[in-house]
Amino acid sequence: MGRDQRTALAAATRLGDMAAQAVSSRLLAAAYSDLGDYDESARLFTASLTLYQRLGNRLGEAKVQHNLAALAEGQGSYADVLGHAEKALSLYQAIGDKASEAAALNNVGWTHCLLGDYEQARGLCRQALALCTEVGHHWLEGYVWDSLGYAEHNLGNLGEAAACYQRALSLHREAGDRFTEAEALAHLGETCRAADQPTQARDAWQQAARHLRRPAE
Repeated sequence: MGRDQRTALAAATRLGDMAAQAVSSRLLAAAYSDLGDYDESARLFTASLTLYQRLGNRLGEAKVQHNLAALAEGQGSYADVLGHAEKALSLYQAIGDKASEAAALNNVGWTHCLLGDYEQARGLCRQALALCTEVGHHWLEGYVWDSLGYAEHNLGNLGEAAACYQRALSLHREAGDRFTEAEALAHLGETCRAADQPTQARDAWQQAARHLRRPAE
């Protein structure tokens, strides 16, 4: 795909087609990120962002800000993650895309978790949950409950954290996603261990391991 996107970008550049250049630059940047070439990925994402800004395409801008946040998270640059995630959130709010706004709220909330700001994270995740309910975004809701559980755990609210993880588990099972279900089970196990419930912790971890060992269907 990287070679195809390089060809597409070269053609769009020759034609002076800024919209095509923006899309091709973003897709090529994602390919470089997958290959671990973060410098080239960042350069191309930035080029794509500039083009979207010149075009006045706020949806394109928001998508690139989300990409830049993911790139920064992969490098452990959490302050940069927060900056990009908050810009994406503002853009989705301006556009009026509530489903994407809910996802962006969860991303900002999770970033606050990574930065150790758990009170702020909890408030943002609760906002994300309210939007998920409003727009019927049940797939995302499972991820938000997991984020909220992490915040509650680190605030010392272990009962609330366990309840959040149970909600996440139910939604992930409903979606048939065994990998996110395994992740939520692992988090639940950590909360049970912290609550001095070794039997429940072991059961959760064993279930997570079974999910991960199960052959792909």
